[in-house]
Amino acid sequence: MSLALTALYYLENKLSNFMKSCFKIYAVLHTFAGSPCLLTSALCMLAHPLRPPLPPAGDKILT
Repeated sequence: MSLALTALYYLENKLSNFMKSCFKIYAVLHTFAGSPCLLTSALCMLAHPLRPPLPPAGDKILT
């Protein structure tokens, strides 16, 4: 029984550390990009450098 509890504690600790590292990565990306829309636009520009970035959803395109 104590071996099972030790294993559960170990897995919980590993999962907690993994989630903390994911949150740090998300926080860095969010800070760097300012918003998910800007991050998406930056990724679009990397994938298609000659095409202008798409406007965020909800913005009206003036023609």
